Amino acid sequence: KGALKKWGLISRHDLKEVLSKKSKRDVIRELKLVSQESGLQEDDAYQLDLLFIQKNCKRKRWTVCTLQEYQCTTTSAEEYKDNLAYKLQLFNGSLSLREHNHTYWMRIDIPGRGRQRSKLIYAVHNPNVEYVFFSSINTQVLHAFHTALECSKVEQMPLSGRCIQSLAQLAVYRHKPESFKVFQEQLPDDDYSKARQGKRK
Repeated sequence: KGALKKWGLISRHDLKEVLSKKSKRDVIRELKLVSQESGLQEDDAYQLDLLFIQKNCKRKRWTVCTLQEYQCTTTSAEEYKDNLAYKLQLFNGSLSLREHNHTYWMRIDIPGRGRQRSKLIYAVHNPNVEYVFFSSINTQVLHAFHTALECSKVEQMPLSGRCIQSLAQLAVYRHKPESFKVFQEQLPDDDYSKARQGKRK
């Protein structure tokens, strides 16, 4: 709600321009222009993108990575974001972060070089556990997580799928079956599942 309230009302002309775009990347680019004209920050447009991803996470295919020997040392989302953003800046990457129920939803932009295309990666992490979910795997991003979160290694697991909750349960059940029940309480909300349950009723 906070991300939406900042925008207030959008003019009919601006809304028409946004809706005329066919790809999500073009929509975000247009929203950035609208935000600048409205006196908002660039990150406000990215927050809308993260809100969309959070509500429609099953449209993405997620891969599970384990943070080896990880211990949560950050005390806030701002500290977490600052540490990771600093590491991403080493290769000109940028980070937007949205916190929802103690889970961080992240949007990571990696600029292209030469003929290489820019990359847009989403990540989901509850800082209290050692599993991170990525929409795609990038060695630079994995290195940034490795150094920012001070773990010994970021290891990709042979687990991927569209349901974050199911992937999280499988990851824990395979490696730490004794802590499975505790971990379930720390899973990110699955808004998609809640919506489906509501329809069944």
